[in-house]
Amino acid sequence: MTKGSIKAVKENIGAANSIHSSITELVTMDLEEYRAERSKVFNNRNLSQEGKQEQYKAIRAKYERQFLELAKAMKDTYHKHIKDAKEQAEKAMVAEVPKASDHNRKLFDQKTEALRAKVNFSLNLADAKKALEEIVSTANEPELAVEAKSQLMQLSQQVMSLARTGSELQSTKYELGEMYKGLAEKAMTEEAREASQLLESMGRMESRSLFSPLITGAIQEVSLDAAKYMNDPDKYLKSLGGGAE
Repeated sequence: MTKGSIKAVKENIGAANSIHSSITELVTMDLEEYRAERSKVFNNRNLSQEGKQEQYKAIRAKYERQFLELAKAMKDTYHKHIKDAKEQAEKAMVAEVPKASDHNRKLFDQKTEALRAKVNFSLNLADAKKALEEIVSTANEPELAVEAKSQLMQLSQQVMSLARTGSELQSTKYELGEMYKGLAEKAMTEEAREASQLLESMGRMESRSLFSPLITGAIQEVSLDAAKYMNDPDKYLKSLGGGAE
């Protein structure tokens, strides 16, 4: 299930990136169409100057809307792919970890029972921390790391109570935090780790503007409003009535 989820994540990210990389080509094509129509109007000797201006105005209005409808379609599809990718990545993140091998399970249970006792009955901070570190190192499979995280949380208060100074307490908290982070990493399957990395990249993808200043600057040739609203086409289309669902 998780491998299928990761595949779906990558496919959706690829589709979103494909949309992003096609923007320049699509905008250039529409700009060329606009220029051709504009040139045809101004080279039409059968039109008066006033007639040329009226047709030119109509062409600008047509392409202004065309650009913003294109922007909306691309934006909606782009973000749908990211949404679908995130849903699949989250499935991989919460998927149940595989069972530990019988051999590693027996070793973990035997060792951690003695180590928990050592932490609970220790009168020395260094010895208590060392026992916790051994619990962490014994958790060599994701399922065992999940259990070790729980044990670390349960035993942390006992370890911190052995600190004698404020600075010793702070350094102990930091070390316990690092142990927890290490266990959290070990508790993840390979697919879950990959999903976590992909979620980070999706966060960056979500926050970027689809249409760069270079693109919006080129579109100013058609309309200042088209350039202004390329990254927020819904606002423009709603103002026209019924353009955005």
